[in-house]
Amino acid sequence: MGIDEPDISPTEFLDDVEMRVGEIVSVEEFPEARKDVYKLDVDFGTKTL
Repeated sequence: MGIDEPDISPTEFLDDVEMRVGEIVSVEEFPEARKDVYKLDVDFGTKTL
């Protein structure tokens, strides 16, 4: 049982990954969720890619 996908090299994987760093501005509880979840307001700045 599992996923029958061919292995992918780390370099090829990272070509499709977008990483961003931001500052958490606010955190709120999210009571509608079935598990403990929080809404985060994150400021990623104004630089566009």
